[in-house]
Amino acid sequence: MKTIKCVSYILLLTSFSATAADLSSISNSNSKNQFIVPKSAISFGVGGDLNYSVYGTQYIYAVGNGTYFDDTGKSLAIGYAQGSNKIGMSNQVRIAPSAQIKYFQYLDNSNLLFGANYSYSYLRSRSSTPNVTVPQWGSSLIGDGTKLDLTGHDGKRIGATGNAMASSYQVSINHQMQFIPFVGYGFANGFFYIGGGPSLSQIQTNVINLIGFAQMRGQPTDQSGVAQDFSGNHWMFGGAASAGLTYFLTPNWYVDLNYTYSQPRTSTSNYWSTFYNPASSRAFLLGTLTGNSYGSITSHSFTATMNYAFDLTKSTPVAAKF
Repeated sequence: MKTIKCVSYILLLTSFSATAADLSSISNSNSKNQFIVPKSAISFGVGGDLNYSVYGTQYIYAVGNGTYFDDTGKSLAIGYAQGSNKIGMSNQVRIAPSAQIKYFQYLDNSNLLFGANYSYSYLRSRSSTPNVTVPQWGSSLIGDGTKLDLTGHDGKRIGATGNAMASSYQVSINHQMQFIPFVGYGFANGFFYIGGGPSLSQIQTNVINLIGFAQMRGQPTDQSGVAQDFSGNHWMFGGAASAGLTYFLTPNWYVDLNYTYSQPRTSTSNYWSTFYNPASSRAFLLGTLTGNSYGSITSHSFTATMNYAFDLTKSTPVAAKF
């Protein structure tokens, strides 16, 4: 009987020991899972970019040169007109798709880390100002070289004046990329970071339906014929600064939230075209339209992405120290 009781006690103690070991194992597992950020990783993520682009003031310059010919091809008169203007542009808000590649690595036995982030956004942000006018002033010479004096209704000389008019002027940021090295500080499930680096943006400008008009006896007269469109397209380097937060949901999946300020270098778009204007059955006007436009642009991006991280160390995740 005593033997049976002893065996029972031994079995009971063994059961308690196994249960305690299991609980200890679960407790240790949970403790490890509190710190799930890899010591070093590379990640890929996709998400959305809430972008606010500031287009400010754009500057435009236009010049027209033309020669009148008779129906035999003889030059009757030549002239030019030029001028510039400032165009106020509206700011734009866009929600755009975004993708990024991030690398980070903790310093040994520290909450400090460093890394780099490459990001891309397909912004397609565009600001448009309608009914743009560029005042013009110039002079004209008749065939023998004599200066042509144009006079108004009051008999006073007014010179060669007029306006270059367009139905709209547009500026766009189509694509935007940044490469930003950063430093950060980690906590149990993620880290804060801040950094700065170069940016690359595609800037596009469009001048829509441009016509050059001259004041002829007080009346605007079409000089350049049918309306023409002009465009410029540039990839511009610039600078960017960013600050953000990562939060790991698992050792591989994490959410990244960040704000980025970017300013591409100011681009200048140059325009050139020829024109033909049949002024009458016995004369026609041939010439060129040239000009340029430029202006600074800044971009503010608030980005949220879901990312998958590949652990490069395959070691115990970082345990943040506080």
